[in-house]
Amino acid sequence: MLAAGLGQGDYLHALLNAGASRNRLTSRNRMSALDIAAETGHWRSTQILLGGGPSPDQLRIEISLALQRVALVKNGVPVYRTSCSTGRPGYSTKKGEFVITNKERNHRSTIYHVEMPYFMRLSCLDFGMHAGYVADHPVSHGCIRLPEDAARKFFSEIPVGTVVTVQ
Repeated sequence: MLAAGLGQGDYLHALLNAGASRNRLTSRNRMSALDIAAETGHWRSTQILLGGGPSPDQLRIEISLALQRVALVKNGVPVYRTSCSTGRPGYSTKKGEFVITNKERNHRSTIYHVEMPYFMRLSCLDFGMHAGYVADHPVSHGCIRLPEDAARKFFSEIPVGTVVTVQ
């Protein structure tokens, strides 16, 4: 847990190779090492605990809150761009570096009780990217809404462990 939270990838590898459990939970908050690595922003430790993921130099997603745009970047070159809608006032989308920690084809929000197809959760948190209505301005409750074709493309082509930058 400590190695994950401090982003100590070498120690994390050593501990896992020595038999440390990826699934053990803290007694107080019931958090796993993956939860801790993801929530503290240590993308490399998050990838180690997920079992892999591409280097951000090879593959990443960049989201611009100001432009309401998403770019898929491969080997430093944007290869696909699309529009998005992010969090409206009062529900702003979190900024930072995140990792896709899981994907669900048919996700349903437990908070807002709406369908969120092609859901890709970011850093074990309560938001992610998914298909939905995309306006030319922020309209969501904090998630990154994508056009259906873009959400489907990302869901099928982008692996768990991919770094997503929101700025």
